[in-house]
Amino acid sequence: MLRTCLSCLAAASMLSGPAMARQQVAELKLNQTLSGSLAEGDDALKSGEKIDNFTFQVREGETYQVSMTSGAFDTYLIVRGPADLSVDNDDEAQGTLNSRVRFTASASGEVKVGATSAEAAKTGAYEITVVSGDAAMAGPAPVDNANRPSLLVSGQPVDGVLEASDRPLPSGEFVDGYAFMATAGRTYEVTMTSSAVDSYLMVRNSDGLSLDNDDEAQGVLNAKVTFTAQTDAQITVAATTAEPAKTGAYQVTMTER
Repeated sequence: MLRTCLSCLAAASMLSGPAMARQQVAELKLNQTLSGSLAEGDDALKSGEKIDNFTFQVREGETYQVSMTSGAFDTYLIVRGPADLSVDNDDEAQGTLNSRVRFTASASGEVKVGATSAEAAKTGAYEITVVSGDAAMAGPAPVDNANRPSLLVSGQPVDGVLEASDRPLPSGEFVDGYAFMATAGRTYEVTMTSSAVDSYLMVRNSDGLSLDNDDEAQGVLNAKVTFTAQTDAQITVAATTAEPAKTGAYQVTMTER
């Protein structure tokens, strides 16, 4: 279970606050894709993320799906609506940085959508789409926010705890997931330290990067992986243990060199 989740900070600010009041709100049309851009001068959440605001109408009992994609930043969706509708999503699936929210409306009315980022002050182009009915059920269900990878930011340690309720690897070790975007030619160091467990790191990307580390040095139970990115790509990090069923607190840090 993660004690610190940087991407959760965006969800802490309500859409009904100042960010919704100052900026013009655009209407989303069903089955149409709208292009937008988070830019300097946009409204911002209290935690620093730029945000664009949208609305659309829903009918009670109908299922809807809102998707946000970007090649420029890690997207984050905040959805609020009638009958206390409150759904957020950072990553639509394990290992991706796009966002998707699916819900069935409990009441008819207006739904407010905040299109933002998982990290403060990020800018760039994105696309947002809303569909309903059969189209809303296409694809797998969006990942549960409680189990999504937490975003790693260079030089900012993240505290976590491996618990018996966490997702286990097939071999029985509990694991927490993290992700960050790497830039080609840059060198990155990922460390996992703990006084409670024998740390183990697994670092992957879609281009074939596959690095594991148990002990960063002889006689040391902390783990460290260092690599130079060959392409611009998302990196996924699994923080786990060298032995099955071990639990305890740890800290993971990513540093861009």
